[in-house]
Amino acid sequence: MKKFLISFLVSCPIIAYADYSTYFNKCSDESTGITSEILDCIGLEIDYQDDRLNKAYKKLQQQLTKSEKLKLRDEQRAWIKTRDRNVNQIYKTQDGTRADINGRSLYLELTMKQANKLERRIK
Repeated sequence: MKKFLISFLVSCPIIAYADYSTYFNKCSDESTGITSEILDCIGLEIDYQDDRLNKAYKKLQQQLTKSEKLKLRDEQRAWIKTRDRNVNQIYKTQDGTRADINGRSLYLELTMKQANKLERRIK
């Protein structure tokens, strides 16, 4: 298990730490390689990043014209479909612990990147 975790952590972009919360960095550092601990860290960070994304989306909406709001809504819906398709592909091609960690890690990474993208658009 430890060899798997080490190889996963080395190859996974989630461990790059850029733009993740301080809590997530600490939680990841302190996890002992137990799948449930890793998934708990990822789950809490997903909640944090999803909250960032929603706040950025709402703030950006306030700055846009009606047609721009509709465009943003459509962009966000397309992004959600793409995110879900990519994450579901992991669950289709992997199984067990690997699928759980990789699927949730990808969900987290994509959510964080989208939150960053929306925040950069706020004036």
